[in-house]
Amino acid sequence: MNSQIVKILSIILIVCSVLTSKSEDIKKLKYGKVTKEELQMKSYEQDTSADAVVLYQYAEFIPLQFKFLQLFRYKVLKKTGTSIASRVFYGKLKNSIKGCTYNLENGEIVKTKLTKESIFEEQVIGDIYRTRVAMPNVKEGSVFEIEIFQEGIPESYEIQQRIPVIYGAIYFPQNPNIDIRIKEIGYLGYTFKGDDKWIVKDMPSFKNEPFITSDNDYRVRMELEILSYSFIGVNYASSGFFASSWDAVTQRFMEHEYFGKKINGIGLYLNSLADSIKLMSKNEEELAKNAFESIKRIKWNEQEACYLSQELKKTFELKQGNSADINLNLVALLKKLALKSYPVLFSTRENGIISKYFPTIDKFNYVVAAVELPTGTKYLDATDEFVPFDLPTERILNCLGHALEKGKGDCSVFIKPEKKLKKSTYSQLSIDSTGRITGKISIKRSDYTSANFKHYLKSKPDHDTYIQELEAENSGWYIDSYKFNNLNDSYQDFVDEYQVNYSNSLGSNEVLLVNPFVIIKPTANPFQSDKRYLPINFPQQTEYSSIITINIPSNYQVSELPKSADLTNNDKSIRFTYKIQSSGSSISISTKFYINKLKYETIEYMGLRGVFELMLQKQNESIVLKKI
Repeated sequence: MNSQIVKILSIILIVCSVLTSKSEDIKKLKYGKVTKEELQMKSYEQDTSADAVVLYQYAEFIPLQFKFLQLFRYKVLKKTGTSIASRVFYGKLKNSIKGCTYNLENGEIVKTKLTKESIFEEQVIGDIYRTRVAMPNVKEGSVFEIEIFQEGIPESYEIQQRIPVIYGAIYFPQNPNIDIRIKEIGYLGYTFKGDDKWIVKDMPSFKNEPFITSDNDYRVRMELEILSYSFIGVNYASSGFFASSWDAVTQRFMEHEYFGKKINGIGLYLNSLADSIKLMSKNEEELAKNAFESIKRIKWNEQEACYLSQELKKTFELKQGNSADINLNLVALLKKLALKSYPVLFSTRENGIISKYFPTIDKFNYVVAAVELPTGTKYLDATDEFVPFDLPTERILNCLGHALEKGKGDCSVFIKPEKKLKKSTYSQLSIDSTGRITGKISIKRSDYTSANFKHYLKSKPDHDTYIQELEAENSGWYIDSYKFNNLNDSYQDFVDEYQVNYSNSLGSNEVLLVNPFVIIKPTANPFQSDKRYLPINFPQQTEYSSIITINIPSNYQVSELPKSADLTNNDKSIRFTYKIQSSGSSISISTKFYINKLKYETIEYMGLRGVFELMLQKQNESIVLKKI
């Protein structure tokens, strides 16, 4: 939570008092009272695969002091569970945390206290901090506790963890003078829920699944946010608004030390660049595009943020910064070019969904530059070197955004994906009289597929390393040469070409087994589980196609071909077609795969999974050739 808000409310609460009565049905454990039974625990009956569990977690808001208490007690059941000894909490908490590890040695409980040297505060950005804790002497069988007693409230309280929670409780009495929104999130319910208390028992661990928006949208958790406060007494009166409305949100950002106060300057440092862009641009579209490409030269430090980490001028001069540093520089440059531009706040797909009906400050984690052009409004993110001007970043696809500009509505920006994941493959293979296969494979990648593949290539030490990995994934095949086209051009399709050979087909010289989907087939089905618990959410539509031609020698003939197939689900929103035919000395195969819907409910999972399974099955089938 914003430290300024904490300071304001803490001072006011010194002179105010609120009486509350606690519920008696919450199990209260005291810090330091670990039992031998807990240390002797060997497994968790409800989930014997668990390598660690949360024995107990408790949180309590103390409105009189405007403080928040958290107590966690963990049990390590297996050696692999020792990784939970490293914990991260958001906030500047070094002086608010205490901890202790307990081990059973010769029948006695041995304590190892957490020292200040094992607590590390890190400035994320501005007045936002996180605190890392490294618990000491944690091993198989250990129990350890962490207690946090902090000013203010955290932005969220995580109830469901990556490990099971045996018992958890939250007690949150509201202060009539402070309007705090408690937003409950999660697919699983509570064992008990009252007006100001929540209890869970034997909460299973959260299992991530492929193709979801964010686990923040599905884990059982609470998001806490102060909307406003109002204190009126005999000798004092004070009130303030934070996230009570979208107008209040706009005001807070535009008055924030690390946002509005730093972006409203004259920006003289951009004059020279703006002049050069004007000389090379014929219209507003070109002005915006050239400004976008110029700011893309600033290197992104991989930190997503909606607040600046430094002065805009410093980012421009150092040529490095976080996403806000870069994109707010872009806003400043676009304004310098007399274009209508303004910041738009987002919560990224990975960060989780926001609602236009619940104004928020704390939930946003990203900002992009909007620019209004004759062809429409574009939402620009200059952090990605491989994304072109007309392609919104994947991070904000299907996300709501709040424009920090009058008259643009209340969180009314929605980024609808206009482009697809698109890839086309062309393979021309020939088999000689000895059974040796040679040929050329060409893959054209468009839009997001192009950008994603370029990032994948960049993650490798060099291109040869990628080729070596490709050969290892396709046993028996060798890549004689390769070529990458348009690697440094974001506005053209990326085309990778491979000259390949395969000396020994499966089978003998009398019989050849040929799988033509070398290099281009998917490696695994992303939907392998028998049951799906969360909705499937694709960021954009998909369209893949392939055309394969195989020339066979005169001393071989086709003995067996895979069957053509047309696979789809109930509503035909996902489809895979496989067509194969033989004519004389040539075999031709064409495939198409598309996904035309973005969201699938769990009830649709088996149909979706079935198409993926059968598609992989078809792409693993071989052509059988016999020697004449």
